[in-house]
Amino acid sequence: MSPQAQVARADSDHDEPDYIDSDVDNEITPKAKVLRATRRPKRIDPLPFQRRSTRVSKKPAWLQGQPTLPPTDKRAGKKPPDQRDTSSGDIFGLDPANQSRQQLVRAVSQSVSQSVQSFGLFAFLRAIKVPAIPIQIPSSISSRISANTKGLTKSDLKLDSSSCELRKVVPFSPMLDQLLPDIQNFLAGRGFDAEHAWLNKVKPDLTSSHLPCQIFTEHDTEDYIWAVIIRPALAIVHHCLYGDEHQDFPGASSIGGPAPVPDGILFGKNIQDLVAVFEFKNPAVLDKSEEDFRGLLRTWPKMKLGRAAKFNWPRRIKGLNKTTKVWRQMHAKKVFYGVLSSYQRTYFLVRTADDPDALYISRGYRHDEDILLVTFAFLALAVGRLQTKQLLLPKVDIAHWERLGHSEVNDPTLPGLVELYVC
Repeated sequence: MSPQAQVARADSDHDEPDYIDSDVDNEITPKAKVLRATRRPKRIDPLPFQRRSTRVSKKPAWLQGQPTLPPTDKRAGKKPPDQRDTSSGDIFGLDPANQSRQQLVRAVSQSVSQSVQSFGLFAFLRAIKVPAIPIQIPSSISSRISANTKGLTKSDLKLDSSSCELRKVVPFSPMLDQLLPDIQNFLAGRGFDAEHAWLNKVKPDLTSSHLPCQIFTEHDTEDYIWAVIIRPALAIVHHCLYGDEHQDFPGASSIGGPAPVPDGILFGKNIQDLVAVFEFKNPAVLDKSEEDFRGLLRTWPKMKLGRAAKFNWPRRIKGLNKTTKVWRQMHAKKVFYGVLSSYQRTYFLVRTADDPDALYISRGYRHDEDILLVTFAFLALAVGRLQTKQLLLPKVDIAHWERLGHSEVNDPTLPGLVELYVC
């Protein structure tokens, strides 16, 4: 074989990157996958972006051949083009009695293209995983862990007010997963280079370099959530809006003022434009109360769409939980979005004007999942970069409440969640 032929053969061996298997059924969409449909699994090789090596000195082969897209023109309104195949519509007004899970799958599936390709900024962000941080609770704290976390007060509850009481808790496991294809389209028009300086605000080994190697207290938890989840996701929002130009808003910070006071707040256009609240808890604290969430979300595949758990609003301080607290913060600050996170697991909460006493809860996202992309999607939705109609939510269904019975475990007369199953 001639030298020229050997070179040609060597080049041909590397024409097809083996980063991801492109042989994917076109009839099944990414959103169908998150709604428990099936799809041929993708084969993904080990990624070059790890905790201690997120800054790559040389582009991998699958990025070298990729053309760099020109940055969007800031003078053109700064809004990305609508790349959806069809309008997602709004299913708030649909009768849940006439709806099935397959109909929601079709509604979600029609709103996106038939296949998702991994490329550019989207692939880079999906490759980044936040670090696993050991939790070491000192014995002097662990014995008093519930007392040491900030509890609810009478001001939080507003016991004399019934207009803001939480009545319905709606588990909707794929609430944020359904937005990932929209986020991919949203990021598709942005130029990408793994060496861009702004990505230093996103890479977790850099953003967390000043933090302890272990989580000891709730303050450590809060520091990690800000450093490797909230602020990096906000940096992506800023890049999409302004490129390399520095702007203060949208922004996130802690907040004071009258109770209830969340651990953090998300600002939209200015300091007066509050759009979301953040509540952070030590993993040991949230683990004790998140069984309610897990139980709800585990029942989601077996329930009618929008089926709500009944929530008995407490009349006293005793017996309160974290759902009550975040709800009061969202209502008091007049926002429709909330985040409850222990760093190890993060929940996203949404309330709507159509059903003012209902709260939608996403599944819990572990730190080793696509938490950065999901948080970016949530922040983009909260600040208006994604349209609210892109978030498909089922109508709340409480028809089964009349048949709820009493049990020793879930007494409908006690504060908190009442079981979903009919006795």
